Amino acid sequence: MRGIGRVKLVVVEPTPAHGGGSEAMVLSLARGLAGRGHEIVLVHDQPGSMTADYAAFATDIISTALPGFAFRVPATTMAGVWNLMSTVRRCGAHAGLSSHLGYLRHAALVHRLVRVPFLFHLGLPCVGSTPLLRWSYRNLGFGIAPSAHTAASWEAGGWPRELLGVVPNWVDIERFQPATDVPALRRSLSLEPEARYVLFLGRICEQKGIRVLLRAFADLGPAHEDAVLLLVGGVAPDFADDFEAELGRLPETRRSKVLLRPVTAFPERYYQAADVACVPSLGDEAFGLTVIEAMSCGLPVLTSALGVTPDILGESHADLLRRPGDVAHWTQGLRDLLDNSAHRRRTGISLRDRAVACFGPEPGLDAYEERLIRMTARRRGN
Repeated sequence: MRGIGRVKLVVVEPTPAHGGGSEAMVLSLARGLAGRGHEIVLVHDQPGSMTADYAAFATDIISTALPGFAFRVPATTMAGVWNLMSTVRRCGAHAGLSSHLGYLRHAALVHRLVRVPFLFHLGLPCVGSTPLLRWSYRNLGFGIAPSAHTAASWEAGGWPRELLGVVPNWVDIERFQPATDVPALRRSLSLEPEARYVLFLGRICEQKGIRVLLRAFADLGPAHEDAVLLLVGGVAPDFADDFEAELGRLPETRRSKVLLRPVTAFPERYYQAADVACVPSLGDEAFGLTVIEAMSCGLPVLTSALGVTPDILGESHADLLRRPGDVAHWTQGLRDLLDNSAHRRRTGISLRDRAVACFGPEPGLDAYEERLIRMTARRRGN
């Protein structure tokens, strides 16, 4: 579909910031579409850590008030819709793109009022099925989920099947690749070159299984005194007290080996520096972006056996699947990988090969681009 016509696309992210998988996918999509000649305009309410990333390829960045949708403050809500509609019209956009599910109703109203369709990346299961949301699903444009079971949740919530697609997430396999000098990389990150690192990268909260991971790490035993648990991400406010309590329960020898680092714009550096990655989610994930990022960096990744994750890893890596919430099973998985460097290397090489073969960006970009071109053909005069 390349070369059939340039699409001018408004990307709506109220606070574009690193730390969420859906935001990362929309950034990757926007960057890829810009590389194919399409015009990208970022619209945000407040600047975030991704704003500089967008500035590298967007033709414009527009700041406007984008309050959320709330019936109790209708004037504020409609002001947000008006601001979005005015911005879309002013910049002459052919379509909108977002992953922020709080703006589904805004997008539907804008589409009905000025005939600019929106494409939503549905990176989470269905958020609700109220009459207004069901109307929005029918009227905003099109939705793309990263997995069939996530799409099924939206269809069950009222999203019309003919306006719903499935495109798996992808990873930039050139950016996310194994490091050539791990000791030097560790020193640049202020990490001990000789330690063995277990990495968790993502939102630190109950649903992500952090409590399970901390307890599994605590149970590794004296043979793994050099092991370090590296947690990279923000602690959810409603989990902060529980997180501190869990840390307090660890023996001092283990507690001193837990490192907390903030959300990063360069997650690949931590994957490249680690020995093992862990994705201990307790609930189903729409699609394991962190799993394929770790795979692409040649990093063995232990992950909960939920949803689409077994299909991502493939049958030959079923030994990396862990029972959700089973501390002993996670501890054993960590021991098996930490104790066998040759096994880690073989597994990492195999996972990298699978990521390159199955989760590169081109097929996903093709699918999104084709949908955008079809959605906007009439507006572009084709």
